[in-house]
Amino acid sequence: MAEGRRRLSRRGFPNGEKTGRARRYLLFAACFFLLILLLSLFSSRGLLSLYRLYRTEQHLQTQISELKSGNEVLRGEVSAWENDASRIEMAARDELGLVKPGELIYQF
Repeated sequence: MAEGRRRLSRRGFPNGEKTGRARRYLLFAACFFLLILLLSLFSSRGLLSLYRLYRTEQHLQTQISELKSGNEVLRGEVSAWENDASRIEMAARDELGLVKPGELIYQF
């Protein structure tokens, strides 16, 4: 008579069935968590790609600031060329070899 009956635990589950079900749920939850973790790290929109994009953005911001400062220097030079006639004359003499009428050129 006792052979056909299963022994129940305190909460009404057969012995071992509750722990097996709990292990399956725990294993499923662990696998699910691991999958979510891997996807959040290594997917195309994961944390690693976001970090790479952040570094790229910082590099580009640095380049932009360097180019802006270079542009300001060039604007200053353009302004100097537009407003300084003696600078234009010096460049014409040095680079183009031009002379004023009546000047003597001495070559050494």
